Amino acid sequence: DGYIYDGDWINGVKEGAARITYPDGTIYDGSVVRGAREGRGRLEMPEGLIFEGLWKAGEINGLGELIQPNGDVYVGNLVDGRRQGQGKVTYANGDIYEGNFEDDQRVGQGTFIGNDGYQYTGSWENGQIQGQGQVTYPDGSIYIGDFISGLADGTGKIIYPDGSSYEGGWSAGVIEGEGTAIYANGVTYKGSFQNARNHGFGVMTYADGYTYEGEWQDGTRSGKGKATFADGMVYEGDYLNGQRHGKGTITLTDGFTYTGDWANGEITGQGVATYANGDVYEGTFQRGKRQGQGTIRFANGNTASGEWNNGALVSNSDQ
Repeated sequence: DGYIYDGDWINGVKEGAARITYPDGTIYDGSVVRGAREGRGRLEMPEGLIFEGLWKAGEINGLGELIQPNGDVYVGNLVDGRRQGQGKVTYANGDIYEGNFEDDQRVGQGTFIGNDGYQYTGSWENGQIQGQGQVTYPDGSIYIGDFISGLADGTGKIIYPDGSSYEGGWSAGVIEGEGTAIYANGVTYKGSFQNARNHGFGVMTYADGYTYEGEWQDGTRSGKGKATFADGMVYEGDYLNGQRHGKGTITLTDGFTYTGDWANGEITGQGVATYANGDVYEGTFQRGKRQGQGTIRFANGNTASGEWNNGALVSNSDQ
């Protein structure tokens, strides 16, 4: 039938060193105990699989080297022909995994080094990156934290090559939830993120002392917020697409204040301006200047009402 046994016998039983050729062309060279492969031996199959190492009761059991037909090489412990315990795989494409195996899968602690420069050290489950670990990405970024199904998920910190960093929530490999981002230019953002963008409530602080505290949408200031400038100027009110828009109040360090409408970052619409000298204007504005109907009450008690143009009273209704 094609089976050939060439080796030692003891009392009519195959035992000792032997070379066995199987009907399918598989060849075993090694130790035999009571007719079964046991001890050290080498198995080579026609399709290219080669194993050299320890055997017990006819099965691969113990330390050995397993070469797959595709060129992958495993060196480590095996139980009943499956990788179990500590081992190292060098894949045909140059990738390397070294760590623990359970039932032929990566489980427990292990290190994977990709041929593209990707490197992970940490926990594995069912052959996938899962749990706590550290990744160095091909671009030099380093992530330390939680993983689910091979992606950053949970809480973690990433440091980029330019020195910027983020620490906080992640979901399916994307920055999500609460966290703190520190940028290379010194800007810091602490708050909510969605799809890796500032979204929700957060505080951004610039290196020059400017701060914005308020609502964000898709990475831009939108909603209610408060901006404090390096010179002490403060704006509190509505934002849209990163600009003051809606209702808001601005206070300058020289005593000037304005409360009212804003459009596209400028004072436009109905509002009240109080000047440093005590004068108060109530009426309409256009791009920061008095425009349209309005009344000014001077600090000395006098008033003037009428039509304004480009900041000047052109028609006095009090006369």
